[in-house]
Amino acid sequence: MEPLARVATGPVVSQLRKMLQQGANVNFYMFHGGTNFAFTSGANDGGAGRFNTDITSYDYDAPLDEAGDPTSKYFAIRDAVLEFLPDPGVPVPGRLPKMSLPPVQMNRLGTLLSEQARQTLAKYSLSSQRPLGFEALNQHSGLILYETQIPGYLHSDPMTLRVDMLHDRAYVHVDNKFVGILSRETATYTLPIRLGSGSKLQLVVENQGRINYGIANDKKGILGAVTLNGNELLNWSMTGFPLEDYSLLEKYIDQFSGSEDTTSSVKIYHAEFDISSSNIYDTYFDPRGWGKGVVFINGFNLGRYWPLAGPQITLYVPRHILRQGKNTIVVIEYETDVPQGTVINFRDQAILDGR
Repeated sequence: MEPLARVATGPVVSQLRKMLQQGANVNFYMFHGGTNFAFTSGANDGGAGRFNTDITSYDYDAPLDEAGDPTSKYFAIRDAVLEFLPDPGVPVPGRLPKMSLPPVQMNRLGTLLSEQARQTLAKYSLSSQRPLGFEALNQHSGLILYETQIPGYLHSDPMTLRVDMLHDRAYVHVDNKFVGILSRETATYTLPIRLGSGSKLQLVVENQGRINYGIANDKKGILGAVTLNGNELLNWSMTGFPLEDYSLLEKYIDQFSGSEDTTSSVKIYHAEFDISSSNIYDTYFDPRGWGKGVVFINGFNLGRYWPLAGPQITLYVPRHILRQGKNTIVVIEYETDVPQGTVINFRDQAILDGR
């Protein structure tokens, strides 16, 4: 993961004074922090795999933070500007209140690999001799499930799975059992597969965000060969889960049968929580105890969480998506087997430097 952007106040103010002394026009990047909601966070070309994912927060250590509140940097910049320009007499903004909420107990509602999830949440299901990428399948975001049979003539133990040109992260399953992770970010493209694990290989591939600059076409999915002990695997089926249409998640939750597979990853969790007060403020979703995934509140995709990797822990929850009375939360947890009944917390402070 990319580290959180931090720039000390002193050098910023010092350089600003020099520019104002020379009568220069000044532009700040960023003056107001923001958020990479939904699947809009990108990546940069760096690290072991020439790929570093961006965090969901775009706070950027800006003078006005992610929630729009003034920081000490803002006031230092303001004081420097007033050395050269008259005071306009505009009131200085204050920090808006934030709220915490009681813990929310989550209900586990199966896995994305289930037949019910395929029928309800998938945009398409098709076959090809070799794997096709996101762009070839006209899919922008989310996950693609790639499946093929493991040849019966392979007898070494363990077998070595290799995925060439994986973009970006694969949750590897054999017969619906989660067995490991491959990652472009860490240049981890091989995984041992125990002989006798099963007959069907399943790779849930995540698009972790496209590289922001320098590379014109950062395509996603499996873009090369998949081999076991050097033998290319062919005849793939692909099932697409863009996770862009929240109404499909609502339908899945309403129709969930109550049965679930506990050995797969990419599990779906749901809960409702009440806000009794009419005074609703911003808050922060705290996923500590969870692994990696995406969260929706009242149908709004807050973005990706990944507290295990950090540095960002909490996700910003704007007050505008909350409401008095009943609220809903849906979490799709990609890799950690979070037990039924585990809670989610909402804090009144951001944690952006948790690692």
